[in-house]
Amino acid sequence: LHYPLRRQRQMCIRDRDRQINGTAIPRLVSETIQAQSSKIQMVSGATYTSGGYLSSLQSAIDQAQS
Repeated sequence: LHYPLRRQRQMCIRDRDRQINGTAIPRLVSETIQAQSSKIQMVSGATYTSGGYLSSLQSAIDQAQS
């Protein structure tokens, strides 16, 4: 069976993810540089991206300090 609508929906979701990441990641990086820590605000509308970024950032900081 072929589900063209499902595939089309998945492509739309991926495009939306790219759009969110393209906006959120530069903002997160900029805030990190300004704050010089992992204590930054999450980006509204990019909860998963922000959470993943903050988790990775804190892990990198922890590894650098050990």
